[in-house]
Amino acid sequence: MRKGTFPHVVIVLTVVAVIATLTGCGAPLPAQTNSGQGIGSVTPTAGAPGTTGSDSVPPEVDSVFIRRHPFTSLEELVSADLIIEGTIASETTRRIPDTTSTNAEIAERQARGEQTDRIVTEYEVTIDRVLKGQVNSRTVTVIPAGVAAPVQVGNRVILFLVDISGDPFWASGQTKYGVIAPEGQFRVEEDNTLFAYAPPPRTLTESYRGKDKSVLEKDILDLVAKLPQPTKAEILQNTLNGAELVIEGTIQGIHQVHFINALEKPQKWIDQMLAEGKTPGLVLTDYAITVDKVLFDKRAYYPRFFPDWKPLEPGQTIIVTRQGGTYQGVTKIEEPGPAFEIGSREILFLSGFSLINYDVPDDGQARFSTDSKMGRFLIGADNTLTAFTTRGLGGIHGGQGVTQLEQDITEFLKTHPFNQDIPAPPQP
Repeated sequence: MRKGTFPHVVIVLTVVAVIATLTGCGAPLPAQTNSGQGIGSVTPTAGAPGTTGSDSVPPEVDSVFIRRHPFTSLEELVSADLIIEGTIASETTRRIPDTTSTNAEIAERQARGEQTDRIVTEYEVTIDRVLKGQVNSRTVTVIPAGVAAPVQVGNRVILFLVDISGDPFWASGQTKYGVIAPEGQFRVEEDNTLFAYAPPPRTLTESYRGKDKSVLEKDILDLVAKLPQPTKAEILQNTLNGAELVIEGTIQGIHQVHFINALEKPQKWIDQMLAEGKTPGLVLTDYAITVDKVLFDKRAYYPRFFPDWKPLEPGQTIIVTRQGGTYQGVTKIEEPGPAFEIGSREILFLSGFSLINYDVPDDGQARFSTDSKMGRFLIGADNTLTAFTTRGLGGIHGGQGVTQLEQDITEFLKTHPFNQDIPAPPQP
């Protein structure tokens, strides 16, 4: 194996293993295969009969994306990014094909009667009440938890959601949420009692099944009120700690595309995958971005580590590298989503990026990368910001004018130096 590829090969192999599990023979996973939180995939069941609060609950639909360890307390569940009460307004079903195997490999699995793609259903939910979190619109797009008792259009629901906008699998240019786990999905019946989608013996949902929704809402609000609420300064501190550079910039175009044969497959296999419209490895896309304004440059605080640092000036071009892009006519979803749009103006919170880690020759260009957790905003024609996530600064500045974010960063930097050994340098 070539130097520098190992971590990325592990990542790719993990992804391949996940997809292989999803597209394999359908054997259920062990009950405790994934201790982390995640999102459930959904097999569409349009026309399936509805269930009531007295119905028995079918077994949970298998998915490696669901948190397999049950939440045992409501305190755990309110760790969700967003908790809402709303109504399922519409649904969209889409098929996600296997893009990690050649057609011949897929045909072999089909001949064995194995599943070769995934079907997921996304729901548009009209928000009636926000119990925790912030949203910039009256509707949200939701991927439900993978339980066999499906949500249906018209259902009133209480949902515990996590922001999955940065996940390349779901990236589509819009904010999306996933139900944090089966326990985070309740249906409100006509008499306002709760039907819990999570099957027994999940004790948390059993404690609310059949109770009036006001009981759950009160418990949620009481717990949320006790949660430590980060101040704007703390959110800025955390965000800028993870950033190396914050700019307002204009996306000029693609500078270069890199292909990495991370699995070290033979060229014949790569050529076959490309011929079938599939990406047989990692793709990196370098974007040329014109700097319109510098809001923060952490390198100014650490001259010992950046001896050749010079302030960026408006009009200069930087390179931002993102995973994904188009290689030989085949497009791989960019991450963290959504993809850059040529000509758009954005505020970008950037970290350093080195091609050396991807076993690609380093051409000496200073590169940066985006991070959906740090922040990214689209600047509209009226200078209003559209946030790509409701987390952190996105929840504060989404829908506001660009000058408010500029002022908040400027004021914060006056009193919060990043290197205590030297005074805060003047920011551009």
